[in-house]
Order: sequence, then C-alpha cells, then structure tokens
Amino acid sequence: MGNAKLLSFRIANYRSFYTPQSFNFSDGDGRPRPLTVIYGPNSSGKSNSAYALQDFRACIVNSASANWRLPYIPFMLRQGATGKPTEFEAVFTFEGRRYSYSFAFVSERVIEETLRAESPKTGRMNLVFHRGDRGVDSKSASKNGFGKTLQERTRPETLLVTKAHEDNNPFSAAVFSLVESTPIMLDRGPDRTPQFVDMLKGNEDLRGKILKLLRDCDFTIRDIAIGETRFSEDDLSAIPLPAEIRQALAAKGGTTFSTLHAVRDDELSIVGMGAMDFWSLESNGTRKFFEMAVPIVDALDNGYTLYLDEYGSYLHPSLAKALVALFKSAENKRGACLIVNTQDTSLMGDVAERDDILLVDKNMAEESRVSSLKDRGARTTEPLEDRYLRGLYGSVPRVRTR
Repeated sequence: MGNAKLLSFRIANYRSFYTPQSFNFSDGDGRPRPLTVIYGPNSSGKSNSAYALQDFRACIVNSASANWRLPYIPFMLRQGATGKPTEFEAVFTFEGRRYSYSFAFVSERVIEETLRAESPKTGRMNLVFHRGDRGVDSKSASKNGFGKTLQERTRPETLLVTKAHEDNNPFSAAVFSLVESTPIMLDRGPDRTPQFVDMLKGNEDLRGKILKLLRDCDFTIRDIAIGETRFSEDDLSAIPLPAEIRQALAAKGGTTFSTLHAVRDDELSIVGMGAMDFWSLESNGTRKFFEMAVPIVDALDNGYTLYLDEYGSYLHPSLAKALVALFKSAENKRGACLIVNTQDTSLMGDVAERDDILLVDKNMAEESRVSSLKDRGARTTEPLEDRYLRGLYGSVPRVRTR
C-alpha cells in the first residue's frame, strides 16, 4: 500500500487565520512538490499552519475517544468570529486517486464534514458523503458506508471518518493514510523533546543512517547510546505532581540519551570512548541537528510528507541546506516531500527555487495571509534571497531605524 501525498491544505477561522487561506504543496501538473519552504516575519502565522495541520490530524485520529474535545481556537480579533466554525480541508492523493476531505466545527460539535474521491473512469471528484447540520444528507453516503447506521453510532463531536475507520471503511483508510504519511515536528522552544529518541529506539537501520549522516556532516560523534532509567522516590517526591502521575512515572521510568566521543591520550591516539549526556553537554546546534535529521531520514526511508516547524534555528546554514537538499537528490528514492517554515533565507535560490516558496504575512487586521513567491511577481532568474531581504516581495518585518 502506497503513502498518501498532501497536495494542499486550507485553514479558516483558526488562530491567526480568519478568511480561508490555502497552502499549495503541488507543482503545476498537480504532483506533490518534493520541497516547500514557508517564509514570513515573526508572528506572521507560519507556525500556526503547522498547528492547524497537527490539529487536523488529531481530530481524525482521536475524535472517537471518550474524553475528546475539539481543538476550537477561533480568530480572536474579528467581532463575531468566536462562534463561527473553524474549517480545515486537505486535498491529497492515495493509490493513484485524488481525494478532498474537509470538516468544520465549533467547540462542542462538528458542523460539516465532506469527503470526495476522484473517479478512476472520468477523473471527476465524486461525493462520497456530506454531513451537515441535519446529519448525512447525500445519497452516496449509505452506498459508501457513511449512512444512517454509522451516524447513529457517532457523537456530535466525532468525525464520521474516525468512526468509519473502526469498520475498516476503505475511504476512511485513505484519510488515515494521509495522517500516517504526514508527520509533523513542532518546535516546542527550550523544552526537551525526545520524540526523535523514541524514533531511534530499536531501529538499527535508522540509527546507522544517522551516524553516517553525522560523519558526512563533519560531526565528531562516533556513536549514540540509549538507555532506560528508573526514577527514585526521592526524585519524584520533590516534584509537585498528583499521586497518580508520580506512580505512572515511577512505573514507566525514563530514557537516557548519550553521544559517544573519542577519548585520546597525550599523543592524540584514541584509547576509548567517552559518553556525554546529550541534553546537558551537547550544544543547541547538535541537539537541533538530531531533532531535524532523524525525522528527515525516516521520511526519506518511508516516502512521507514531513512538516518541520521553525527549521534551521541553531543550525549552520551549510547543514540546513544539506538536509533540505536530500529531498531534491537521488537519495529521495521513495518520493518523500518536505515542508518547512523558516527564517533561513540562505535556502532561497540555492536549494529552494521560486516555485518552492510560500510567503505568510499579516494584513492590517492581523489576519494571516498566504501567497506564493510567483504570485508576488518573482522571476526564476532573479536573486531571490537578496530581493526578499530588501522587501521587494513583502513578508518581511518593517523595521524603523532612527
């Protein structure tokens, strides 16, 4: 079974997005682009696009859970926006067919949900089902497994696609393939985010490829060591946590992550290996490299569409370019795609060409708006980075100097 490929994503009335805004990740022929780079000033809404896609995925996977709450975060700076639905829509391909899946919701219920699938014979987008305020109201719904029986089993805050997945519905399987094939790495600031450590656990092939990449990128790390640890009662009692959480931490334990470096004698001959705690002794740049490189290598191996939030922070520009360039190289044998939002303009024109670049900025009402660099009048032959930094395409901060 092949991976689903995200072609576009539309957001409305969510965080800094009010009017519907679409992020296009396909080329002129409707095929997924291997690379999309999103630029814009600080606080323009770039990261909110990642949060939107993450919440879109969470709704699909979790909305049938007992304690599920819809991630309703409407635009706060327009009178009347609170109470209007948030809307998400993804257009994607799966096993040679194009799909469009959208839903709208408020805090306690799903307002609308629609799935369309391309006809293999005519190429037209046929309605699979439509759910509105009065429930499922399309004739095709029952035929495709989304009829009255499923609706009666579905709570107001639950998506039909989520519930249908319990019945192994093939249309629902296509939507879930999109979720599984589109991992998102959100920037959590200074917090330790060991998601990449979990990816490395027990995956010797991924571990070997990361070590090779470290050598290729001129790191002195010879190996990595992952271990398990138990929290002592004294450690846990010092943390103000509810008793049930302390008990869960005591039972689960934690993970140690160390990098191994060469230990040398006075003649600089290697006499052994020394372990360095990754979190306290490695630099911010090294930690960020692992955080970016591990999911990148995993995406290339599996043909995923990976979204990296705040790409390039703490990374040397040469390293940032090298990792992104993998998606446009012969290394990308599985057709993987990369989406990043970044402030690293050195990618412009070198790795990221004109048609790979999207811009996000805010209008006077503080609404995030999306456009392509092509829409801003850029030509393929122009020095993109220089012209962008000079403000000729917009989407840069207006800094007043005295």
